[in-house]
Amino acid sequence: LNPTKGLLSAHFKAYTVDGSGNKRPVWVDQNQFYEGRVFGELVSNVSAHIDEGVMTASIRVKDDIYVMEPSWRHIPDDHNDTMIVYRASDVKYSWDPAQSLTKYCGYVKENGNATEVTGDLSENLSHWNDGSSITSHVQKRQAMEPYHWEPVQTRCSLLLVADHRFYENMGGRNLKSTINFLITLIDRVNKIFLDTEWRDSDRHPGFRGMGFVIQEVMVHTEPTPVLRNEVHYNMAGVTWNVRDLLEVM
Repeated sequence: LNPTKGLLSAHFKAYTVDGSGNKRPVWVDQNQFYEGRVFGELVSNVSAHIDEGVMTASIRVKDDIYVMEPSWRHIPDDHNDTMIVYRASDVKYSWDPAQSLTKYCGYVKENGNATEVTGDLSENLSHWNDGSSITSHVQKRQAMEPYHWEPVQTRCSLLLVADHRFYENMGGRNLKSTINFLITLIDRVNKIFLDTEWRDSDRHPGFRGMGFVIQEVMVHTEPTPVLRNEVHYNMAGVTWNVRDLLEVM
C-alpha cells in the first residue's frame, strides 16, 4: 500500500453544518488513505483507509471484490475496534432476487425515459431524413476522416454532501468516520472510471484516464429546519427517492 495521490484536490476542504446552517471547518488527515495492489494477482487494485487500527478497504481482484468495514456499521451495539470482511458476490440485495441484477449504478435521465438510439449514425440519419445522399456522405466522411478525440479535461470535480441520516447511520454519528467513509467510496468509484475505456463504437478507439477529484466534503450533523410548504434535502422526516432528491438539491 502507498498513500493515495490525486483523489483529493490541492485545495481540499471539509466542514460540518449544524441545524442553523453554521459551518465549521474540519481537518482531514490525508495520509490515512492508501492505494495499492494484491501481490501475486495480475489484475487487482486496493483502496484502503486506516484509522486507529481499524481498516476500511475495497480489494478488487479478477473474479470478485472483497470489502472490509468496521463491524458497527452492520452489527448493532458492536465495538468500534472490530471489523468484518465479506465478498461482494455474497451480498444479498433487498430487491427481488428473481430480477436480473446489474453491477452498475442506477441513474435518472432528464425526461425520465431510459431510451437510447440503436444502430450506427448512418442508419439513423437515413431513417430521420429519408435520404440516401446524406447516408452516403456520412459514410464517405467517416472513411476519409477516422474518428479520434482526446479529452482535454480528465477529472470531474466533486462536492460531497452527507445529510444528517448518512451522518447518523453510515457515519455512526462520528464526523471523522463520515468524512472518511465518503472519501473511500469515491476512491473505489474513481478506480473503476480510470480503468474504463470510453468509446462510441467498436470501430473507433476509445480513451481512458477519466476520473474524479474531491474538492469539498460537507456533512450535516443535524436536520435543516424548514417552514411550512418548504423542502430541503436535509429536512427531517422524509425519505427521498433518487429523482426527488436530485431535484431538491
